Amino acid sequence: MTHLGIMTGGEHLVAGTAAKLVQVRQKTAEREELARALLAAFRRHPHVNNVMTHISHGQWDRVEEALRAILDPTAAAGTLSPLAINIVELIAAEQGVTGRILSLFMKELLARLLPPQEAACVQAHISGVFEASASERPSAAHARKAGANHGRRL
Repeated sequence: MTHLGIMTGGEHLVAGTAAKLVQVRQKTAEREELARALLAAFRRHPHVNNVMTHISHGQWDRVEEALRAILDPTAAAGTLSPLAINIVELIAAEQGVTGRILSLFMKELLARLLPPQEAACVQAHISGVFEASASERPSAAHARKAGANHGRRL
């Protein structure tokens, strides 16, 4: 900046980069706040609390870490922990008692915690991660065949 207060081209670039960095940090803080809110709600719900305690081996810090990773818009199925993938499957697959409970519970939580468009984006992201993780898993027939051959010499 000159003594007259006029920015040069390089200073505009630095100011623009700083503004983007602030925006990224703000979005990260918002995701972390959402992860904490979801975690608190999961702990308050009797069934979800039991399931999360079971699948995390009682390590709720791992559940929070998994939620933060799931909420990251750059998250891909291949980069998530097994716990995070398990949570994604419970939310998105809507299978079994827990899947039906958690899917509906999550939709209600997101609707309460976020503006409608942001809630829809989070749900779409989780569905996308679920679909990607499903395509990366071996088919059920392949898994059965692998299990049947377990321990045998081929």
